[in-house]
Amino acid sequence: MIYGGIKVDEFLATTRALSDIAIAYRAHIAANYLPLLGDSRTKVGYIAVDLEHVREARRLHCEGWHDQSTVDALRYREVGGVAAADCVAVHSAPERRILEQELGAHTVIELPLLDSDADPGEDDLDARAGFLFVGSTHPPNVDAVEYFVGRVLPRIQDQVGIVPFWVVGEVCRRLRGVDLHIPLESGQ
Repeated sequence: MIYGGIKVDEFLATTRALSDIAIAYRAHIAANYLPLLGDSRTKVGYIAVDLEHVREARRLHCEGWHDQSTVDALRYREVGGVAAADCVAVHSAPERRILEQELGAHTVIELPLLDSDADPGEDDLDARAGFLFVGSTHPPNVDAVEYFVGRVLPRIQDQVGIVPFWVVGEVCRRLRGVDLHIPLESGQ
């Protein structure tokens, strides 16, 4: 893991012979840096996290904008990440199909966010309470938290009482007037 005041392209040029595998998260990282490893023995992976061009097309549609150039630029960047990678990973089957059919990805794997086969057991379920949202600052996450706090959580709490809701990540910096202080029962 590299971070801080380092020039990534210089770092990769001097250390790529030492790496067997490099993994980039998000399109802008994959498109900018994975091509620097293309002529080395390093295998490269790109974890898309989400397909930005799809997310932004949906957002623009919901907001009534028709800015195809923004969507096209994001798609082009994602194609660059796909082209530079030996393997691409996404979190869902629909994203996998888009990568394969629309962006030309050859080796795509799914890394599900949730294990639908997991069995927590009844005892574990009784000990749990509340909701957790983990997210970055892009608009769908901000909108999701605002909608959940404003419209969904009050209805749940009307039915079952106080339910904790935790918000974690950069999304907290962009919430507009959302009161995330949700009263908890004493001792929580």
